[in-house]
Amino acid sequence: MIHRYTPDGFYDSSEVIDRLPTPAEAREALCLAHLSDRFAGLSQGDRADIIRRLALIAVGDAPPGEHRTR
Repeated sequence: MIHRYTPDGFYDSSEVIDRLPTPAEAREALCLAHLSDRFAGLSQGDRADIIRRLALIAVGDAPPGEHRTR
């Protein structure tokens, strides 16, 4: 599942887009996650899943199927 960026620099899960973030976008999102109120409001498991997916994308190893819509 891919989401658009919000003004606070993280993803908004309400909208799916048709591309993966670039590795640079994923690295930026990882660095800004701790500042995001939306991220802080997620469950621990959801936060861990988002961090895992962003980390894989950041190192150029995007999970299979991540570019598809829901």
